[in-house]
Amino acid sequence: MSQHEFPVVNAERGGEPTRPSGLLRAVIRNAVVGLGLGSFFFLLVEAVSPGWIPVTTMSVATFFVMTALIGELTFLLGNGRLPNYIAHCALTFALVVIWILANGWNVSMPVVFVVFVAIYAAIWVLIIARNKFDARKINEKLVRR
Repeated sequence: MSQHEFPVVNAERGGEPTRPSGLLRAVIRNAVVGLGLGSFFFLLVEAVSPGWIPVTTMSVATFFVMTALIGELTFLLGNGRLPNYIAHCALTFALVVIWILANGWNVSMPVVFVVFVAIYAAIWVLIIARNKFDARKINEKLVRR
């Protein structure tokens, strides 16, 4: 079993281990990627502007939920069509606003919007660069065959 496969016990088959479906793996992977990217940029914002985002148990817990949901939005809406990208951006911003409201923060929404756009653009630049790198590696392997 590779490190990316999670064993699951199937009670119907006498406790025999099985593997989660591809969909479940994709859901888990995208939630974890969302958490990772979100955490990186959360710490970056905190390093640039300490205290701008109050770090409390509630803010961290709701942040984890928000970034995991953003990862799922990427999975659901990331098919390369412009309307899906627009929906992804709007829903992601809505999740950020809900996160702010859930934590009761009194912040400047224009500043939040500017920071959101900067982070959102940076994340998409990273994703596009990674996809191009992966495509180049795949093409090199195909040429070698």
